[in-house]
Amino acid sequence: LRMTVGCNLVAVWLLVSLVPDSIGLRRVLSSQRLPAELLCEWMLASNYFNVVVNGRRVAVLKGSQGVMDYWIDACPVGAPRAVVEFQKRTEARISTPLQAFFGGVTKPVMLHGVLVENGDLVDTPAAPMRSIEFIGDSETAGFGNCGPSEPGTPGWKACFTVNPADQDAFQAWPACVAEKLQADLSIIAWSGMGVLWNAPMGGCTTRHTMIDVYGHVLACEADAPGDGRESPGVSTLDAWIPDIIVLYIGGNDWYSFSEAREGELSAACRELLLRIRSLRPQATILVLCASGESFCACMGSREEQMRFAADMERCWRRAVAEASDARIHLEIVLPSPIIDVTDPSDWGQMAHWSA
Repeated sequence: LRMTVGCNLVAVWLLVSLVPDSIGLRRVLSSQRLPAELLCEWMLASNYFNVVVNGRRVAVLKGSQGVMDYWIDACPVGAPRAVVEFQKRTEARISTPLQAFFGGVTKPVMLHGVLVENGDLVDTPAAPMRSIEFIGDSETAGFGNCGPSEPGTPGWKACFTVNPADQDAFQAWPACVAEKLQADLSIIAWSGMGVLWNAPMGGCTTRHTMIDVYGHVLACEADAPGDGRESPGVSTLDAWIPDIIVLYIGGNDWYSFSEAREGELSAACRELLLRIRSLRPQATILVLCASGESFCACMGSREEQMRFAADMERCWRRAVAEASDARIHLEIVLPSPIIDVTDPSDWGQMAHWSA
């Protein structure tokens, strides 16, 4: 959400809630709350938001119960106007395993409105000329990217200490790419999700895969009818059209992958490409595959990374070829400098890339 406000601005009030459970925004816990209430709140996974004024982050907001407003002092000293931006850091359904056991996962957020106190809403900043849609899993969502460095294969301790507060999608690689290209972005990413098989042992907060989910979570008109599956018409999806769709997913499928099941995964990858094309007929689609020379999330050795990279490249190359679409491309990504499992600065929580 971006808006430009006039120089008389004193404060902005942001009114939000969760869907369907009402959650607002708060900064600190009241010291007057009873221990039982504190425990209940700790069990609920909170959404987090960046507040950015004139390109600089001035606050991080945390979700709390109730449809609530939150006062934001957004008036830069001496500035004739301010561009205020609210960025959702956390993905739609994420939690620690213990929070998930008690049903405490983050939920989609509904914005009810924005009130400007003692100032004027000048205009909505012009949208960037380019737009990119990113599709992926935890690496695309920025899972754990602001948490403590934990390279290599995740241990049980990491599984129970990972915190949604340590996730910031706007410090993950899609946001960095969009910023470099001066592009607007939409991130469709779900930690633990695969194309055909999700992460095992409760590693994903849903049983649905990206083939099921894509189409229900596209950037579109707020009041458009349909969910993108039954009625992907002009009125639904033409409000925001990406120039390019960048697809980087498959790491969670690899946990269930075998040579005998390679055909299944390739067919599912092709199905996802065709699904994307049916809903985004005008966009170029770019499939990214990891290089064996770098390291991806949760990879404990070079040998493991090499096998993973080779398996994913074979599946995706076959899927792209069978899709027979001249506007679907595949690239192997080799970061420079490469990501190294022995470099703690490359890693965030639970063996995921750091910010």
